[in-house]
Amino acid sequence: MNQQTMDEFNHLMENQELFEMNYEVIDVLTQTGHSSILLVRDHNNQQFIAKKVSYDYESIVSEYEMLKVLRHPSLPKVYNIYKTVEAIYIIIEQIKGETLYDLIMREGKLHSDLAVTLVLQLMDVVEYLHKHDVIHRDIKPQNIMVHEGQVYLIDFDAARTYKSENTTDTMVVGTRGYAAPEQYGYHQSDHRADIYAIGASFYYLLSGNTLYDDEGKWLKESDMNKGLKEIITRATAFNPKDRYNSIAVMKKKFTSVSKPRKPIMIIGTFFVVTCFVLYGFFNLINQYIEGKSIDAEVKAESVIEGESSPVVIENQSEAGNDEEGLLQTVVEGDTDNSQEEIASNQVSDDYDLEKALKGEIPIQFSDPAFERVIRIIIENESDPIYIDDIKLLSQIQVIGNEVVLHYTEFSYVNGKPENGEDLVHSYTYPDGTVSRARGGIKTLDDLIYTPNVFQLSISKNMIRNIEGIKHLKDLREIYLVDNEIEDVSAIGKRDPTTAYLSANNIKDLTQLEGALPTLLILELNYNKLADVSSIVKATQLETLDLGYNKIKKIVSLDFNSHLNGNEFQVYRGNPIE
Repeated sequence: MNQQTMDEFNHLMENQELFEMNYEVIDVLTQTGHSSILLVRDHNNQQFIAKKVSYDYESIVSEYEMLKVLRHPSLPKVYNIYKTVEAIYIIIEQIKGETLYDLIMREGKLHSDLAVTLVLQLMDVVEYLHKHDVIHRDIKPQNIMVHEGQVYLIDFDAARTYKSENTTDTMVVGTRGYAAPEQYGYHQSDHRADIYAIGASFYYLLSGNTLYDDEGKWLKESDMNKGLKEIITRATAFNPKDRYNSIAVMKKKFTSVSKPRKPIMIIGTFFVVTCFVLYGFFNLINQYIEGKSIDAEVKAESVIEGESSPVVIENQSEAGNDEEGLLQTVVEGDTDNSQEEIASNQVSDDYDLEKALKGEIPIQFSDPAFERVIRIIIENESDPIYIDDIKLLSQIQVIGNEVVLHYTEFSYVNGKPENGEDLVHSYTYPDGTVSRARGGIKTLDDLIYTPNVFQLSISKNMIRNIEGIKHLKDLREIYLVDNEIEDVSAIGKRDPTTAYLSANNIKDLTQLEGALPTLLILELNYNKLADVSSIVKATQLETLDLGYNKIKKIVSLDFNSHLNGNEFQVYRGNPIE
């Protein structure tokens, strides 16, 4: 045995000792030829799932390695991976609840409203995985758990990272009735295989049978919403080209054919009809007296202060080609009435926050610009918003006064401020759309109503107060570029992996100390930092940008010696002594 082999063996032995020292095996839940599912607990008596994998099945470990750095409310957390002498142990969060398969077996098929609610959550997490090029490839009711209304996607043994150069899958995986045809060797499966599985799972929830066993008979015989039938038909098309191009498009179709209805109390048909008749009569008289116009109503939509002309979007692609509807403008027209709207959106003195969080009364937002963003996301122009309408939102992406309805990459052009010009001049989207307008969001206090947001992206606005971040228990990715933020201590109390905080007024890096150990990417260029000595606590960094601050003394970056200088932009634009 040579020295290298000996070192590897000793490392495996050390990992074995670490696993046995940190965890006690309570029970063996399942066991197959290549893996076992163990129930374990740590020294704090907290229980976890440990997937024990033999080395002949080592290929699945890479996907669990990727899951370690991903975070979403519907994904179980992967805490650690131990490669030992005898096997590989993957420590995973224990998810409570039951699978949708068990639910259907116990209760029978679901009402369409409940099925839609659950599938929308499922699509949300799958969309997040696809953003990171992860394809699950085994989505089925047995791998979807639900607990207290929250959906969880589990079992990533069949998952893999999409590689465009491959023409076929390396192995046949999936479950009959849910696996797309291409997973049986026709060609390489991509994200559309998951779209097929979601459609097939939706079919099962509604019918109690698999699409394979039932041969689609339920679709023909059911009197269910025609739009939902069309979604299943398109999602489960044999040819991937005939399916939805993305989860975003499929999700948009879902929301368009199945709008959530607000609960109302019916006190007798005659009374309700009478109220509507009287309301219509007096409203008609009121409009006649006040002389309201459609133009006035449109003008009242403004939420950004200081803009007096319509927003101009350059190089806009044709609307007919924008199937996903990625962008929607928060503001249209002039903003002469912005102060009146802001005043009308203030939280009333008798507002009961506790009742709003319980869903007993509608939400009153503290920031009218943030409210407009939420209304665009959930497609609710004027109806009261309840906590159940938005508490499961997982992504908020705003660039200037543009709401990005579905995740998309974007780039921004920045430059050294001169003559009072904005630091970040424009944002460019993949379709060539350019945005230069600044948004009007000033505070993040309203995040208390969206506790499941894991990706928060609000750039080129007027944000100063970010205390609301403390309500985001699973916050993973932060993009708050080009705002007016000075105090970032709220971020220091979270554990994100990504933080883009360029072009703000940040002076104190120590406020981020609590988050530094988990950060993989940190960009703080164009701020007012002078002392960056606490950066040594960011031991996991892969990218660091501290350019254009007030740094005179640089600390050693030896703690990240595995990276080359291209990932570290520290000296650029700083008055280094």
